[in-house]
Amino acid sequence: MNNFKSLNLKSELIKTLEKQGFINMSEVQEKSIPALLRNESIIVKSETGSGKTLSFLVPILNDLSSDEKVEAIIVTPTNMLANQICSVLKSFLESGYNFSYSLVDSLNRTNYGKIIVTTPIFVPAIKQYCNLKHLKRIILDEADMLIFGGFEEEITSIIQAFKAVKISLFTASIDEHLSSFIKKYIGAYEFIDVTRKKVTSQSVKHHLVNVHGFTFEGALITFLKVRKPFKCIIFSSKKTELVTLHEALTKEKISHAYLTGDMPKGKQRQEIRRFKDGEVYYLLASDIASRGIDVKDVTDVISMNIPYEQIYYFHRAGRAGRFSSGGDSYLFYDSDDVKKVKELQKKVKFDYYTLKKDQLKEERDLSTRNQKKHTNELLEKQIRKEVAKVRSNVVKPNYKKKVKKAAEKAKRYHRMKIIRKNLAKKDKSIN
Repeated sequence: MNNFKSLNLKSELIKTLEKQGFINMSEVQEKSIPALLRNESIIVKSETGSGKTLSFLVPILNDLSSDEKVEAIIVTPTNMLANQICSVLKSFLESGYNFSYSLVDSLNRTNYGKIIVTTPIFVPAIKQYCNLKHLKRIILDEADMLIFGGFEEEITSIIQAFKAVKISLFTASIDEHLSSFIKKYIGAYEFIDVTRKKVTSQSVKHHLVNVHGFTFEGALITFLKVRKPFKCIIFSSKKTELVTLHEALTKEKISHAYLTGDMPKGKQRQEIRRFKDGEVYYLLASDIASRGIDVKDVTDVISMNIPYEQIYYFHRAGRAGRFSSGGDSYLFYDSDDVKKVKELQKKVKFDYYTLKKDQLKEERDLSTRNQKKHTNELLEKQIRKEVAKVRSNVVKPNYKKKVKKAAEKAKRYHRMKIIRKNLAKKDKSIN
């Protein structure tokens, strides 16, 4: 792994990186930063928690000129993510690197820094009121969420308005729609994929937890008491569900932070700070927050349900296992969710648990369970076939005995068939 010193960066920037403990580059940084330093447009697909933010901030900071004109715009899907990026920029300033930046989250802003961080809805105002003649680079961060989140029209207008500016996309996933969007609107670019077809960090372990028989809030309270996670984010799809969980945890006197997308920004920052600083060890959050929470020491993530869009599960899970540290992602489900679970299984490997009142019991996987069910169905079919041979419309002596023998014959045949199949597999493996 190369370190930042191996790049042709300004000496002041190298010193600032070292002050903050950034010595070696992650894989996405190692591949992305040189391309951006060459002033190329790039599409970067990298799993959540891999270090994407520094991948585009380091080249931007390195290439800033000495005047006070806007040179870079970073567009994110949520205010929470914009604040997260600004917190990183703030840390560079506090470490002695001289530059200016602005978080544009309202329409009445009159002054702008050299780097602007914003959401798509404020870009038209920035274009109207800000001098962008010296704009060098636009970064579309979490591009899949920008498109999926309903900002396709705004992103299209940004790309069309700044055709002479280098535009780069960073994303955790690329579906068919985003792929066609890139082909249509982005010109020549270098594609960098460090996911190896993974959509979340390899250091995160995924667990399915059967919560059948529990109430929604009862499942969480029981799990927390049984599992006792150290630092945990709890995700749920609806605000009404979060309110229910919030009230239940409060009633049980379980300290926690509470975060929803429609909270005032100051309150959001306050709740995240409580969680980051260790004032509380549990955080309730909606899906809108799944991309905006960047806490390095999160050990566990709980998904109270399967989100409407599959990709949000991976964004949730990505809050654990940040920067290659270990983490666990628990997904609660019951019998109604099996079909959705099977779809997720195509992309990630789970192990299986059942939540009991006093324990988290390890189980066999769903495929084994289904295979057993299929085997039993074959056996029953064979029994019916053998019984049909001795059945008669007229009741004959020893009829019940004959039926019992027919069933036993079917079972023996079935067992022999399984034995022969297993022996064949063994012979094949030996050869």
